[in-house]
Amino acid sequence: MELVKFIDECERLAAETDEPHFVLDWKTLHEIKKKSGENKEDKREVDLEEILDEQEYEIGDWTTVQQMPSMEIIYDSVSKLTDKEERTKWAVKQLERLGFTTNSIFDLVDEEDREGLNINYNMEFSMTLSLEHRDGLGAKISPNLLTKITHFTTDPNNFTYELNEIYHGYLIIDDIIEAISKNVKGDAMKTVIRDMKIGELLN
Repeated sequence: MELVKFIDECERLAAETDEPHFVLDWKTLHEIKKKSGENKEDKREVDLEEILDEQEYEIGDWTTVQQMPSMEIIYDSVSKLTDKEERTKWAVKQLERLGFTTNSIFDLVDEEDREGLNINYNMEFSMTLSLEHRDGLGAKISPNLLTKITHFTTDPNNFTYELNEIYHGYLIIDDIIEAISKNVKGDAMKTVIRDMKIGELLN
């Protein structure tokens, strides 16, 4: 089956379940099945499937991806992209709309000195959002868009402590905003959350 047909089916399942779906590498998923086989009979069945049903792609949901968070995603129903580098760029832009900024050496260099510097979008990205009273939010985005958001506090010497993970999942902006709303309190946060929601509606 051609990739476009898998993409169409991926989108159909995402619309039907209201959950993200993914086009994944069939061989990678097959290796997961082999490792998770509980007995010889299960593993024999997987080996038989490998002989009879080998294909290039397979569709999975978020539960599938969590079995091997580092697995390569061919296509996802959230970003709707197949290029890994473009997917990471898309993810960075999504969090920038919420006020996050990238933690990259690129950002520490004056614009006129950036020629020749290249950002590797195939690696994990980290971003931050400064809040009131030395509080902040940190985001780590992997190339397959697995996203971790933490709430942290720094002391006067910029030592980070009291790290609290408030989100760990796929990069879905509405879910991230909801997690921040539930876990980070304070009057200033009301304005931050309001701006995030307005920005999401306008985009």
